[in-house]
Amino acid sequence: MIFPLTGRLIDGKASYKWLADNSMNVSGVVSICSAFLRSSILEDFSKRLPVDAPVRIIARWRLEDLLAGASDLEAYEVCKKMGWDFYICTNFHGKVFVFPPAGILVGSANATGSGLGLLSNSNSEVCTIVDESEANKSLVENLFASSTRMTDELFAKLKDVYQNSLKKGDRVEWPDFIYEEISPPKDYDGKLFLSECLSSDGDEILNLSKCESDQAKSDASLLSLPSGQYDHKVIAKRFSETKIFLLLRGLLEAGGGEIYFGALTSAIHNHLMEDPAPYRSDVKIIVKNLYSWVSHLAEHLSMEVDRPNHSERIRLI
Repeated sequence: MIFPLTGRLIDGKASYKWLADNSMNVSGVVSICSAFLRSSILEDFSKRLPVDAPVRIIARWRLEDLLAGASDLEAYEVCKKMGWDFYICTNFHGKVFVFPPAGILVGSANATGSGLGLLSNSNSEVCTIVDESEANKSLVENLFASSTRMTDELFAKLKDVYQNSLKKGDRVEWPDFIYEEISPPKDYDGKLFLSECLSSDGDEILNLSKCESDQAKSDASLLSLPSGQYDHKVIAKRFSETKIFLLLRGLLEAGGGEIYFGALTSAIHNHLMEDPAPYRSDVKIIVKNLYSWVSHLAEHLSMEVDRPNHSERIRLI
């Protein structure tokens, strides 16, 4: 099958049109995986998708996402009404829309009005369509396998903490008794999206204690940092929960506690989902940023960056 948009970049509005145009003709499981997720988008799709279409959803649903309005609790209630499965994954930062047989939309557009170009002040997003290959379907299956399926009991706990946090304004993270139920796996060896990689070298956030550039804002979003939060210990905790860090740690443990720049570049290049894959020169920038963040936060990560034999290395200490 030829996918007319494959390899072509489209914005959020064009992404929404592709989703809407292909909604009525889906045949298979529809998967909507979006870090930020608004119930209004699910309501829209509920009117477009066939009534009997199997649908499953992943959202990040960190507490600060909900408090900031990036996502809302009503999304689960829409899914429950429609008989759709709802999952959360607190370290998920990708955006993946599987609408078989049309293909898979991937990119930077969240399942929100601003992400899909439905608002006058919408975000500037970039997406493309990839084939429903076995490798891509396997990746999506792994996303759901590493997520927590929502139940009414768990939802009631989350809703209670959320409502109390709204009243008191003293909490931006789920308490331990909830986090234990929804925390992501402590290791990761799956695929990465570019949106799950660091865009800056961390200097602006970690040294200058500000977040003004687009790259710094992207990293603050990836780490889900509350506004004005520049404590290195807090940032290190968020950093250590990202997929790219978990992948790095797994590579270190598999490599005897160390990995050199070139080997890490090859590994991350092989783990990126985007098709076609980014140029190796672009991947080197991602790895350079990763090295910089580890160097800044080394004391909190039990790692260090050094340069033996003229080649940069990250190693466990």
